[in-house]
Order: sequence, then structure tokens, then C-alpha cells
Amino acid sequence: MGCNATEGELNMNQDELIEYINEFESGEISNDRLILFFQYLVDTGKAWTLQGVYGRTAESLINQGLVKEKTT
Repeated sequence: MGCNATEGELNMNQDELIEYINEFESGEISNDRLILFFQYLVDTGKAWTLQGVYGRTAESLINQGLVKEKTT
């Protein structure tokens, strides 16, 4: 399973998104997948509409320079 990159933005189908969410919430997600997942959430705006832990984690990863803020 993986994300597809098109035009600089990651794409993920619903099943992939659920898999990432389950891995994150169970604490079983690798660092590489965590960064990929949260970059997707920030790029799509989903980081700010899910439960608070997602927004806080996204903000932390942005502040650490591991995830980039969406600039458009």
C-alpha cells in the first residue's frame, strides 16, 4: 500500500486512509509513514477537521520541519 503523488500532492483512497488512521491510533505507524500520512492530511486540510490530536500532531510536525504547510 502506498500513496500516489500527483502535481506535488499525495493522493490516498479511502481504504488507505483508514489503514493509516488505524496504524496511527494504535501506535504502530513507522516514522516514515507518519510523516507521509500527516503531509497528506495537511495538504488536503483533513488535519484540521479530524479529532484534535490530528491537528496538534500536524502542527508539531510542521514546527519540527518534518511536514510542510500547504501554501495555496
